Amino acid sequence: MDNKPNPPRDTFSGKVVGTIGASALLAGLLAFIVIPTVTGREDGLDVFTALCRAIGLTVEAPSPVNGHTAGSTVALDPATSALLAGGDPEKGAVIAGDVCVSCHLTNGDTSDPNTIPTITGQSARAIYKQLRDLKTGARESEVMKPIADGLDEKQMSDLAAYFGGLSPRNFDNPEVIAISERTRALIEKGDASRALPACAACHEARAGGPWEAPNLTGQYPSYIDAQLKAYAEGKRRNDLYARMRIIAKKLTPQEMRELSAYYNAPAYPF
Repeated sequence: MDNKPNPPRDTFSGKVVGTIGASALLAGLLAFIVIPTVTGREDGLDVFTALCRAIGLTVEAPSPVNGHTAGSTVALDPATSALLAGGDPEKGAVIAGDVCVSCHLTNGDTSDPNTIPTITGQSARAIYKQLRDLKTGARESEVMKPIADGLDEKQMSDLAAYFGGLSPRNFDNPEVIAISERTRALIEKGDASRALPACAACHEARAGGPWEAPNLTGQYPSYIDAQLKAYAEGKRRNDLYARMRIIAKKLTPQEMRELSAYYNAPAYPF
């Protein structure tokens, strides 16, 4: 009969706790140091700025790195959330009438679908982020930069509240868009073989996804196609963690065209 004593229970518990603690530490290092540092370098950010962004802190005025504009430093921290919650759409309408209507018209649409997006039906968060990125230089635009420079934080939140309350173009359009089954699957399910997530997970009018993801419903095809190409070529770099640059590089020109056509007049349900 084997009378070998069992190992003390506290020793076993200590090993379990140690293993869990080590795993948590490793996960924390990856989530808050390694991954932010790597993606921050891709965005043109220094290590300090990248780490601040990872924990929700906003660092002002990113500097150009290696000839490229640094990536976005906007974070949905408590201060930003409170600012957006206090956005006044009525004040935003007045500001829009003063500085926005020449390009975005009175209803948030566009005077030039090839170069100017419609901003009807965008989320307030997405609009605010783009304005902040334009102001800091994270997103480049010779036209929008001076306008954004003239806006303070409260004015940006008011504009975001106003335009965020407008209905998107072509919402629930019954038209059936002629796109390939491959592209439709990309919208609905993504493509695991290329590590591509479903477009609908972030960009449908009723989708969730990252807080800053824009609603593409009703956006003009020429504008979407141009932005996808800009992301793929690294000319546009204000996507957090390089999400869209990574995705756009994997899309074919045909997929870009078909995705652009679909979001101009998406048919719900699939």
